[in-house]
Amino acid sequence: MANRNCADPPFRQETAIAKSGTQSVGIDISKLTPRGLAVLVPAVWTAADLYFEVSEDNETFYPLYDEEGSIVLISGIATSEARVYAAPATVWAVGSWPYMRLVASAAQGAARTLVVAMLG
Repeated sequence: MANRNCADPPFRQETAIAKSGTQSVGIDISKLTPRGLAVLVPAVWTAADLYFEVSEDNETFYPLYDEEGSIVLISGIATSEARVYAAPATVWAVGSWPYMRLVASAAQGAARTLVVAMLG
């Protein structure tokens, strides 16, 4: 695989959280070195923050924490319109793992599709 550079198009991947669920399916990011990450959240969203988990095998996931011991998350997500939310800069650490997923802090009232976009 060729190395990616700033001229490469961003990586975009849909992922889903099931009805009454909190966790998306895993996303393979093994060929990326993320330099930025954003998430498109649908207009219909049960109020919840989003945080990030990482995995070596796409089966066992671990929450991502920053250097101060705080969980890395996107907070204050609006629930009335689709929006793109930029992840905090510390989310770059997901690139140290081949898989990541999104986790909502509250169960979703219906299945939700989110789009993860990364420069990598």
